[in-house]
Amino acid sequence: MPPGNSTLAAMERDRRSLSSILPDGASGKIDDLCIEVTAPSVGARPVATALVEIPYTTAQELLPQGREYAELFLRCYRVLAALCVEPEFRGLGIATGLLRLGEVSALREGARWLVGFADERTASSGFYQRSGYTLTGVGQPITWLPPVPVDFPGQPLGRWFFKDLWEAHADQVQCDECSSPMVFDPTRFSHGALQCPRCGD
Repeated sequence: MPPGNSTLAAMERDRRSLSSILPDGASGKIDDLCIEVTAPSVGARPVATALVEIPYTTAQELLPQGREYAELFLRCYRVLAALCVEPEFRGLGIATGLLRLGEVSALREGARWLVGFADERTASSGFYQRSGYTLTGVGQPITWLPPVPVDFPGQPLGRWFFKDLWEAHADQVQCDECSSPMVFDPTRFSHGALQCPRCGD
């Protein structure tokens, strides 16, 4: 099915946002939930990448909790599997821009929560905290509800981080009835919900 007008407009905004964070002479592309920046100065190889994926989990972990839960989990969660910028391109705002684009792309895919793992050896947990993410303690699992049955291979020393994309980017979601930007109401239900300011739903 071809994308609708609002989706096409959102994709064009994403391309403009990506262009605005590129260093001189660099180019970028958005392919599904992989965002890549290349620079001619280094042979047109990738100099920055953000990769957002469906959580790595198994049916055995999800199905005992019911098919509805499994479908909801796979729709509502995405994992930031990679966010990397070559050293000579750091400090230019590229990582921040890629992270935001990854969040908005995940939101448009239907996700509400973006989670990831910051290895303490990279000292990146401060970056995610400054970017509005909630961090667990070092070596601690995510214990908030709804539960996230995701694991990190080998479990190196680090912190999980997570963000509610509805709360962070509610205005990027349009009402199905009137196409108005949604707002986030933290008082609705146990974790808040999106609401149309015009329709009230």
